[in-house]
Amino acid sequence: MRLGLLSNCHAGLSRASPTALKQTLEGAPEVVHVATRSSADVPEALTRLARQGVTLLAVDGGDGTLQRVLTEVLAGSIFEPLPAIAPLPGGRTNMSAADIGSTAPPAAGLVALIRALRANTLERRVVKRPVLRVDFGLGTSPQYGMFFGAGVIQRALAFKHQLYPKRRLQGLFGAGLFLGGALLRVASGSPTGIFAPDDIGLAFNHKGMATPSDRLETQPFQLVMATTLKRLFLHLCPFWGTENASLRFTAIAANAARSPVAVWKVLRGLPPPPVALDSGYCSHNVERLTLQMACGFTIDGELFEPQPGRTLYLAADHRLRFIRA
Repeated sequence: MRLGLLSNCHAGLSRASPTALKQTLEGAPEVVHVATRSSADVPEALTRLARQGVTLLAVDGGDGTLQRVLTEVLAGSIFEPLPAIAPLPGGRTNMSAADIGSTAPPAAGLVALIRALRANTLERRVVKRPVLRVDFGLGTSPQYGMFFGAGVIQRALAFKHQLYPKRRLQGLFGAGLFLGGALLRVASGSPTGIFAPDDIGLAFNHKGMATPSDRLETQPFQLVMATTLKRLFLHLCPFWGTENASLRFTAIAANAARSPVAVWKVLRGLPPPPVALDSGYCSHNVERLTLQMACGFTIDGELFEPQPGRTLYLAADHRLRFIRA
């Protein structure tokens, strides 16, 4: 395999240790390196890496950088065949890299990849994961990532970016505290401001359903999120579906019964009483999720603004080989 590295020069941790990464690259001339300064540079950077025969793509950046790379790799035809992806946690938030098992700083992670390639032990680091696809409808290109959050989550994340400078409350700990606090506010009932519910039409199907249906059931929701990850920040796992499907989603209606027990169970991934959607709580592993909504949403921390009359289609029909750095 040929190792290529895409670096986001503006990612949080990548800016903190450019010297270590430079020294690593100087000692490994076989690594193809392309740096980017904005998301607009990513397609051309990937094209350059593909032209040089890269089959193992290391991505030095955060969740947002990885999301853009996944979208370009899976939605386009830049690589043939698809490369293995090795996330290096160099951003402000690195939830996807942590779930895969890559927790070392970018330079140390790159060293581990180089050593594994030279020792022919890379297969020991392979982690296969489904990737979330979000379709916007006919005439639009899909987005790919690992985590989707609608309404409240998008507004809370936008508020966090405004409230804190880029160097404060970042990383998994800061993001975990913020997401955990937002979930606590939602689960305890805070229906005002950025935590106000959104009218969302929701339909899903999975293999266990006797009669799968795409009929949208619209009601006010305070929380709607979906992921293909096994865990979120600080080991939070607010999903308790038992079906055999790759896409996990949880929704909490505005009229859901709130209690300390329900809050604790939601955060721990246990079914709160009651479980049924009619009672306000819903969590399933599904093949497909359809959402009709006017509110904004986020994919791996990338913010998408509100748009009236929008219908989104979520699925997880791509599996990629990730490499733990």
